[in-house]
Amino acid sequence: MKLPVFLKHKVWRSLLIWVGPCLLTTGFVILGLGQGSRLLAGLFVGVGSLITLVAVEQRLGIVSRLSQRRSAQVGTNAIAATVAMVVILGCVNVLAVRYGVQVDMTETQLFTLSPQTETLVKSLAEPLTVWIFEPVPDSIDQTLLKNYSRLNPNFRYVYADPATEVSAANRFGVEVIGEVHLEYGRKTLLIQTLRQEESLAELQITNGIEKILRDRQPHVYFLQGHGELPLDPVEGGLYQAVTSLEEKGYQVSPLDLAVETQIPLDTTVLVVASPERALFAGEVDAIATYLNEGGSVFVLLDPETFSGLEPLLADWGIRLDGRLVIDASGAGNAANLGPATPIVTQYGGHPITLDFQNGISFYPLAQAIRIDDADDVIATPLAITSAESWAEQNVSSETLEFDPDEDLEGPLNLGVALTQPVEADRVAERLAELDRDNDLLSLDDPLEVGEELGPEADAIDDDAAATADEDETPEEAETVDEEDEEDDAEPEARLVVFGNATFATNGWFEQQLNGDMFLNSVKWLADEDEQLLSIRPKTLENRRIILSVEQSRLLGWLAVIVFPALGFMMAGVIWWQRR
Repeated sequence: MKLPVFLKHKVWRSLLIWVGPCLLTTGFVILGLGQGSRLLAGLFVGVGSLITLVAVEQRLGIVSRLSQRRSAQVGTNAIAATVAMVVILGCVNVLAVRYGVQVDMTETQLFTLSPQTETLVKSLAEPLTVWIFEPVPDSIDQTLLKNYSRLNPNFRYVYADPATEVSAANRFGVEVIGEVHLEYGRKTLLIQTLRQEESLAELQITNGIEKILRDRQPHVYFLQGHGELPLDPVEGGLYQAVTSLEEKGYQVSPLDLAVETQIPLDTTVLVVASPERALFAGEVDAIATYLNEGGSVFVLLDPETFSGLEPLLADWGIRLDGRLVIDASGAGNAANLGPATPIVTQYGGHPITLDFQNGISFYPLAQAIRIDDADDVIATPLAITSAESWAEQNVSSETLEFDPDEDLEGPLNLGVALTQPVEADRVAERLAELDRDNDLLSLDDPLEVGEELGPEADAIDDDAAATADEDETPEEAETVDEEDEEDDAEPEARLVVFGNATFATNGWFEQQLNGDMFLNSVKWLADEDEQLLSIRPKTLENRRIILSVEQSRLLGWLAVIVFPALGFMMAGVIWWQRR
């Protein structure tokens, strides 16, 4: 090791041996007393250690003697390589912490929030708090909540022990440990009760947020009385679709027009799901009147279904082909599906299917929809089959082959979304009548749980509104003007037609994007915010392995005794062979 010239002098070399220990002592004294800067103490310790090592080396010449040996040179190279590797790993870790990239390899994307969740949370304009009433936070739940909070600072979460946070528990009416509540403004909502070994679900949180943000509860009516698909948990029913709507805050009810004679005023969306018998002319007229007043109707019709709605659909430029759609692409082989179950990966440019990209949806035993020109009607295809599909005329044939004389060549439309402008006066009359009915019902209805309404709350709202007007920025004023322009937009009727109803039935609803197609269609018909039409969160499947007592003991013996013994035996054999 080469030293500066002045350090080679004998006087400096004799003093150097004392300087290092003095600096070391000073640094340790500063650290021990805790009165000085840790940075200054570390500087003293580091410089003192370096000077001490240099002085010892100069006195004893250890480095110079060792460096002449070949083994020392090899060791030096090894140390240098090790230090370089440690430095590189340290730099990689620092970069990974500062600019981290997460890759979710779980089956259900447990640590990746769905597009719908991201859009919903980013839209929060006011603070929303998740209260988890558990004494010990769960690490998996905390990871999920942190993913939420990264999207928007208005999303917050609080863990509270009901035994110590008595006031908070009483405010939310907590009855058992594990309850999870949402708080948004003056509204609260119980979204989940965590049982033993149960984790917080993204589906429950997102559905709860969507529900608590609504100013009113949308009402979806399912037409019944003509052999429509049942709403019960039976094969071929719509129970899963109905349950999903209710979880998202929709009120779902059956509707028999033979009893009601007209569409109820509080109808947000009317669903007609594959009736076996044709509707009466008066019922069709009631649906047409509802559409002319700015209503929304969702029609799902399987092949060979004569609903009586054909003249109404023709006025909108919709013709149901009636022939069975055959998919000869072979895409269904991986899912053990035959050619009578078209697999769709192509979607139209519509808010309902905006985030579907090349996702998969199934439509068993479907018919094609043909679109004709109609006055003032805007039609957008939703689900489009592949070019290797066709509508088969002769389904009784032993071999299904495309016949250009009888069959309709693909690609084919299986679903269509349509809009048509309506008279503003008729819409205003219907809304006014609905407001009158709501005023009458509100006199008898109790307040919702979590709503603390009254004169004081009204006064607070008035003061907040006045303050908001005073503090309104030009950008906020421009946003308000844009919202007013949207409110003044020309009213329209909305219609979604699918040549298949089976895709939304129990069992099929949960397959791939089938449920998202159904729910997004209802949301769009309900005039929900188009930014919130996206792929819904997936539920976490239970993959825990339950072992019996004998199986647990066997695994214990294998891990503690058998495998280590085999390792020692192999080591002994190798030693004996090399002896």
